[in-house]
Amino acid sequence: KYCTASKRVFVSGYSSGAWLSNLLACALGPRIRAIGTAAGGLTKATTDLFKCDTMGTAAAGIFYSGEKDMENPANRLDMAGNQIGVMGARDRLIKSNGCDPNASEPYAANPICTQWKTGCPNNPVLYCIGPGDGHGKGDGKFNVSNKAFWDIWSALP
Repeated sequence: KYCTASKRVFVSGYSSGAWLSNLLACALGPRIRAIGTAAGGLTKATTDLFKCDTMGTAAAGIFYSGEKDMENPANRLDMAGNQIGVMGARDRLIKSNGCDPNASEPYAANPICTQWKTGCPNNPVLYCIGPGDGHGKGDGKFNVSNKAFWDIWSALP
């Protein structure tokens, strides 16, 4: 019914919306061109259910986490010791996109961000950590969610 660019679908969310964005990128794979999340992860059960690590999502991603986020810590583990925080969602996308996990580099446009693009140049993955920030959207001093998300998305082929 609606005219859309099916190869340019972007999903973004904050907190619970970030969890949903990660789930959509996992479950819908190549239908999602890129995601941008702030303060949200992805459970191992979901990753296993949708076989996220093996399907090749073809989605670029940018993840933001506040350094002092106690509500949704970046490095959060479930009761079995599985990574389910922002770093877990980031690492899942690095793996499923075929990026070299050991080839991170600074992202020149924003000093709080690191990027992975070796092995996955059309689907880079960025991780930004807000120094001193708590459970937030990354829209403060370093302007991650308002500017960096769009900068990454608009540069994708």
